[in-house]
Amino acid sequence: MYVDLVNKQREKRWDLKAEIAVTGGALCSPQLLKDMKKELKLKKVK
Repeated sequence: MYVDLVNKQREKRWDLKAEIAVTGGALCSPQLLKDMKKELKLKKVK
């Protein structure tokens, strides 16, 4: 799901206001976590 959000944000450049993203028990690559913080302008990813 976060892969799709990151890709859509790169395409549309929405002005997002989220501060935290929660991945739950899902595995995420280190690169995806970096992309989430950068592209979605997040302060924390848990």
